[in-house]
Amino acid sequence: MSVEFEISDVSRPLSESRFDELFSPGPDGFGPRWRSVVRDLLITS
Repeated sequence: MSVEFEISDVSRPLSESRFDELFSPGPDGFGPRWRSVVRDLLITS
């Protein structure tokens, strides 16, 4: 019995079934919803 499989065998159906939860439309296409607003901070000494 072989346990080998492609990651896409699992990830594609999951991402397709939950696409609206995972991505939102934007001016340049769809982007991930899980990214939060990030501010850059440079600390020097």
